[in-house]
Amino acid sequence: TEVSFKVFPQPVVYQTLGVETGDLAAGLDQLRALTAAPLDFDALDLVLHAAGCTVLARLGGLPAALPARMDHAAKLLVGDAAAHRWEGADEARLWQEAREFTWVTDDAALVKVPLSPTVLPTLDGRLDAMQISRRYAAGGHLAWLAPTGPVAPLTALLQELRLPGLVLRGNSGDPLIGHATGGAFFQAIKATLDPAGKLPDFARTDAAVAMAH
Repeated sequence: TEVSFKVFPQPVVYQTLGVETGDLAAGLDQLRALTAAPLDFDALDLVLHAAGCTVLARLGGLPAALPARMDHAAKLLVGDAAAHRWEGADEARLWQEAREFTWVTDDAALVKVPLSPTVLPTLDGRLDAMQISRRYAAGGHLAWLAPTGPVAPLTALLQELRLPGLVLRGNSGDPLIGHATGGAFFQAIKATLDPAGKLPDFARTDAAVAMAH
């Protein structure tokens, strides 16, 4: 007699740790404390609001193991910060709203900017002066910007800070704004393969495709 069994793995569940801080500097302190741990966060965002900012740290895993990992993450927090936990439908809705950019108004563009956490405070100060709504993701390595009005002032700022930007929504003419990355390398190849300049500027096209992912 042969007996066969089907084993169905437990579905991954998610929980999110939320920490309110008085300002961006305090939020970045919490961000650094969390990223220093080998916890493999599914998302690590900074959400700015009138009262300061909220650090959102999302973890996924098996139902039996996830609570202990969340406890570990909470112990990493700096100072006496009080943490809130989201789970279940409320947690899923929190990240669905983030994916749908519900904080971006209908009259605003949407610009994706890769950066490093070290330049984030400088960028944020300038964006605040320009009254540009923003949200930071990927542990401070990605900025989502929502400028209203012409994109040209933001383009100039990104060029000054040597940051590239990709316009995902809004009319900017060229979807790539700010500082061009890798252009010299690709242009050298293009000049060799296409000295007459008949082919499109694939350097900018490839860069746009890379930034879109």
